[in-house]
Amino acid sequence: MAIKMKPIPMTEIMMIGDDRVIGLTQEGGTIPDGIAKDGTPRDLEYASGSAILAFRDGRHICGPIDMRGIRAFALEVAAGNQRAVTEPSACIRLATALLAIVDMLEFAGSMDLVVVARAEAVA
Repeated sequence: MAIKMKPIPMTEIMMIGDDRVIGLTQEGGTIPDGIAKDGTPRDLEYASGSAILAFRDGRHICGPIDMRGIRAFALEVAAGNQRAVTEPSACIRLATALLAIVDMLEFAGSMDLVVVARAEAVA
């Protein structure tokens, strides 16, 4: 049985080819995210501003991925966690987050703005 995805409101930040976009979610929420080991449905929570890869017509490809979630996932991959490394969607999840981050850094225009934003987020 296929899971029907609800539309996720987003702001497009980058075009990829003719039919795909990277966007940032306009609000937080949850989406179905597969099934846990015990067979129960699993939901993925995401924050406003999470990265998402979609077709131009709004069909969901990957994400939403909030920065805390992708950081935790990237740390597991870097640490050699075999479940994370062999996750079928690992490459596209990391690529989606990386493109969103790079685009936001370019938009910020300088590392000074990023350092200030990060300091405020941590405080």
